[in-house]
Amino acid sequence: MLVAIPESCATDDVVIGRNYTNALQRAGLVPVVVPCTADGDAIRRVMKRVDGLLLPGGADDVAPERFGESPVAGLGPVNEQRDAFEMALLAEAARQQKPVLGICRGIQVINVFFGGTLWQDLPSQWTATRLVEHQRPDAKWEPVHDICIERESVLFQCVGKDRIGVNSTHHQAVREVAPGFRVSAKSDDGVIEGIESQTLPIVAVQFHPERLAVGDDVRFTALFRWLDGTWRDDDYSF
Repeated sequence: MLVAIPESCATDDVVIGRNYTNALQRAGLVPVVVPCTADGDAIRRVMKRVDGLLLPGGADDVAPERFGESPVAGLGPVNEQRDAFEMALLAEAARQQKPVLGICRGIQVINVFFGGTLWQDLPSQWTATRLVEHQRPDAKWEPVHDICIERESVLFQCVGKDRIGVNSTHHQAVREVAPGFRVSAKSDDGVIEGIESQTLPIVAVQFHPERLAVGDDVRFTALFRWLDGTWRDDDYSF
């Protein structure tokens, strides 16, 4: 099974984190890295040939103009070329009913594309509670806080728990959930950690399962295997 993964639209090089391609390969999938392009016909042809789409994380923030806001002081660098590229891939994947998995920035791109909004900067905008530290780049490979998962969700069916530890390296998050989507997970302070489409095969998480799907822990590998429909296999005993 082939899974398209867009590169980050950097200036000089085709760049994609090897953690993502490794995670797909561990799940028995073949990653197909798609170079940045504005060619709509090329995007249609790529998505026709692959079986799914993975929208990865990255340092670029989503441009707030895409969800009707002006930048706040805590907004990081944006890459409008990358926004347009990933949203074009997402639009075509949705049109063709191909499964989509969004990770970190990927959940934000998905939510904005379908009409939702974002917290541009949690440290300055999220004032409900400070129970959870969401920016832990010192522990990228380790669970640093728990999330609560809705039992009626694909995420629960994949990981097999309604509460599980995850890593956390983000300063943006889903604010208003896009129409047609539901929340699948939250952290203890109420920040949204997962959303899923109610009509399309789209699942997205705020944490980084590609860094957790290692060793003997098959729970997060199952999330990648969802892309080809084999996450229910008997070898997953939770």
